[in-house]
Amino acid sequence: MNPYIRLDLKKINQMQESELLHLLQLNFTFSNDFVKISDSNSQLNYLLFNISTDKNILFDWCESKKFKTADCGMQKSFYLTLLKIITDNLSELHQHLIKPNLNLIRPELITFCKKHSIITELQWFVIPSDLQIGIPVSSIKQKSGNLWNYIIDSKSELKNVVSGHYQLILEDRFKEAKILLDNHLKNTKLKKNIEPLTEPVNKSILHKNNKSNKKSKPAKNSLIKKFANRLKNINRYKKTVPSETTVPLNPQDDLFRLAMLSEGPPGTLAESEGIRAFILVDEFLIGRDKMICDLVLTQSTIGRVHARISRHGSHYFLEDLGSANGTTLDEKKLNKHQTYLLPDQCRLKFAERTFYFHVE
Repeated sequence: MNPYIRLDLKKINQMQESELLHLLQLNFTFSNDFVKISDSNSQLNYLLFNISTDKNILFDWCESKKFKTADCGMQKSFYLTLLKIITDNLSELHQHLIKPNLNLIRPELITFCKKHSIITELQWFVIPSDLQIGIPVSSIKQKSGNLWNYIIDSKSELKNVVSGHYQLILEDRFKEAKILLDNHLKNTKLKKNIEPLTEPVNKSILHKNNKSNKKSKPAKNSLIKKFANRLKNINRYKKTVPSETTVPLNPQDDLFRLAMLSEGPPGTLAESEGIRAFILVDEFLIGRDKMICDLVLTQSTIGRVHARISRHGSHYFLEDLGSANGTTLDEKKLNKHQTYLLPDQCRLKFAERTFYFHVE
């Protein structure tokens, strides 16, 4: 039976619940699986996570005798590579407007697979930063806080680079954080007693090639010189061209989904009748105020700024902004200033005005 870790949520509101549902639907490859979000009273107050038995727990690996007695260069390289992968993960979350709780990125809660000295399939818990979470002491080992603190305690000579990396991560400067790690990785050389990451070079072949190179005389032919100069110019030109390849946009990606509000039911002839409004911004306001709102409704029963539809990644959320006559979602009246996840083809009412929400 696979072990589980339970994380207790002290307080959670509707927006935070929607954010957790959002995380579940995104299904990041580097995130450990949620197993359960419920309690006996059907109130959302804890998360249960699955720890796969076929993966290494990072804390156990770093505290093992094999790792502790390994070459110092290998240990440094392992930690820096680990932080580099975490940086890529955090950058991807940032693109989805998710800021995780860095205190839960800890060696006891990280699992990975490894091939020689290379980390593969790294997984950790992605939890929103504003969620108050308590971790039962009995369920996991307690060492020295998050991953950055643990590395500093384990490898004091990495203190400056790890502290600098953590500060850049706090400021969402992921590109600079990655450059910092790359520079230190280049300076970290693995010694001979570490398992090689590439095929070993055959020294006899290398020696033979060196002999043949000594016998060869420099070419004096003008045609060869001309060709060599041409190659030199080509290489000089290549240095000025960025090495990054262009990645084509994928119209099937969830982030390309286009949302709209229509007075007529979607998928019917009546859809094109009445008002149709496309949601092209992250914060879409509905109300009477022509200077502020994206969808202007002139009826006196509509609030000046009645409601807001916000986009987080590929998902949309609705919030009533304290209107006098209220907002309903599929006949359910919304609480004021609480955020609700919008399902596709749902029916919305702002006071007495009815609209249908649709995502293409």
